[in-house]
This record gives sequence, structure tokens and C-alpha cells, in this order.
Amino acid sequence: MKKLTLLLGLALPLGAKGPPNDDFSKAEALPDSATLSKKGSLTDSLDRFRATKQEGEPDHAGQKGNGSVWYSWTPKNSRKVQVHAMAENMDLVIAVYTGSSIDDLTLVHRYENFAYPAFSRKRTEPFSSDARVEFPAEAGTMYYFAIDSENPVFESFTLNLSPCPNPFSPQMELLQPGSNWEFLLPTNADGKPIDPKVLDEDFYYTWMFPERYDGPDFLNGSAPIGYGELDAQKIKSNILGKRGTKPPNGERHSAYLRTTFTSITDVSAIGIEGVIDDGAIIYLNGKEATRLNITDDQNPQDWKTTAIASGKNGDIAKSTELMVQYAIVEDLNLKADTPVHLSISLHNILSTSSGMGLDLRIYSIDKKGAR
Repeated sequence: MKKLTLLLGLALPLGAKGPPNDDFSKAEALPDSATLSKKGSLTDSLDRFRATKQEGEPDHAGQKGNGSVWYSWTPKNSRKVQVHAMAENMDLVIAVYTGSSIDDLTLVHRYENFAYPAFSRKRTEPFSSDARVEFPAEAGTMYYFAIDSENPVFESFTLNLSPCPNPFSPQMELLQPGSNWEFLLPTNADGKPIDPKVLDEDFYYTWMFPERYDGPDFLNGSAPIGYGELDAQKIKSNILGKRGTKPPNGERHSAYLRTTFTSITDVSAIGIEGVIDDGAIIYLNGKEATRLNITDDQNPQDWKTTAIASGKNGDIAKSTELMVQYAIVEDLNLKADTPVHLSISLHNILSTSSGMGLDLRIYSIDKKGAR
């Protein structure tokens, strides 16, 4: 049997490669469409030859990779788009380029006014369980999408191209995903969640201001913060301060988080993008700024305030994509080099919810850039 296997191997054509779009010069052209879904693979049709890396090919997203395939796309109309690649076992990488040859590529920026590269890694994408990148596409420009895998797995994947869900054009990032936060889920001596005003009578009037607050101690940790399951991310900081623990079933209501950010320029409007499970009331310098999956009639000073089902808010400023939510806050007067106190009350849909969590990215935006 070993001899037969060897003979079959010798019979394979010399110089055979992987998929037809293995090389940049043979990039598969995608049609211009509002939405499209394309099945691709990092192997040939018989799963014998794997995608390769060409001489002179860049490391996509700074990763060595294991072999890439290429797609080209030329939009007829200018618009913001999202490129999303998913596979069962591969740690996919996406990178978007312009250029005419493999050794003369320019990495596209992810935002019009913010020099952030248009690439994504499944392992580090903060708000998706797969590789996902968005960028402003200009009419008549040919873009190239490189799809690679960080781990040595070669299989089929799905590439989706769709309108960008992000409803604003960022100018500068003010708060990064994974940032450090202070957080509190008030509990009694038995570890059971409790109305915070039982422990601190003026809690609801002071918790957003560390210099005035004298209630239960907040914990410190990096986002994502919560417990249980969060859509695309593993919880880094347990809201109770104990790894793997959850509040008692039927007592899973609200938690409180705060941090600060500082801009180097004056800011009149911000965009908020985040994974929020399930709803949040967001404050800037102690003043309510917006609500996500919380109705306007809900009492912010009630620890049993509940979120509504994800996706029920229909307006652009509060749209949802799985647990990723967006908000625009305008008419601000945030001064340069002055810390801004960001405070959030986080709320479950039900007191029996299996998980709670939050991670945010905040940008300064041009009001004219909001859709």
C-alpha cells in the first residue's frame, strides 16, 4: 500500500497549485452588488493542493499566514461596505488593498478620516466571531481582498460583502476595545445581588463621580466585562470578581461600569460601537447621553430595570447586529485634553439571563458623516 501511495504521489502534475485564485494576478472578480455571498476555499477542488504565498506577497494584518487566495471588486457607486469571512476551523485573516501587482500594494484605510488599516483577524476582531472589516469604497476603484489563515488549516470558507452597519464616519478613536474599566455588581454579605441604595443611600447620585462616591468598592479589569457567554468574545473580567461565577438565577439584574477617555481636540459628536448584552444606559460626565435596548420610560435608578429584546430598536442610532450595537451622540462640548467620565449601567433582559457583558469602542465623529 505504501508503494502505491508513492506512485500516485509521483503521478501528480509538477508545479500544481491550489485554488484558481491562489495568485494575485488571477484574483477572482466579484460582481458589484448590494450584498453578495461567495463560497471559497484554500484548497483545490480535490483538496490536494493548498493555497500558497507568493514571492513578494505582504504579511496580511502583520501575520505570516499559511497561504492566501485573492478576490477583486470594483464598485460602481461609492459607499461604505463590510467584508466578512467565516470558516468552521480556520483563524481567517482579511486584508484590503489597491495596486497593480503583488509587490506594489497599498493597504486601504478602514475609515475616511482615521488612518486605521483595513484588515481583520478572527483571533482579535473585537466585535465579531469571524474576520470582519469595513471600509469606504470609491466608485471605479479596483479593490483586492486577500483571505489567509493564521493556523495551518485549509478548508472552505464563506465571504460576504454587504453594506456597512456602522452608521458614522470616525475621525479619531477615543476609547479602544478591551480598555480598562471600574465595575460593580452590588451584593450583600451572602453574595446575593442587592439594590445598591441599600448599601449606599445616595448611590444613584454619586456612582458616576469617583471623587464623590463613598459606596461599595468598584473592581478593576479589562473588557469584555460580565459573566456567562458573550457573543464573539470571552469574558476577561468577571463582574463578580470571581472567575466563572454567576449571580444566583433570578437575581441577575444590573451592573455599573465607569472609565474615562481624553481627546486631543475638542469633540462635538461621538460614535459608539460595542458588544452589549443586553442593554445599557450611557452617561457622559454624569449626564445621560443615550440608551441601547432600554426604553425611554425605564427608570435609570431602578436596579431591576430590564433591557428589551436585542434588535427591537429600529432607528439607525440604535441599530443592532447580533450583540453589536451603535449609537450617535451629538451636540456635545467635550474640551481637548480634559478627561471625560464615561459611565454605564448594564441591564439584562431577564433576571434569569445566562450572561451579561460589555465592550466598547468610541470615536469622535463629524456630524455630517452620520447617516
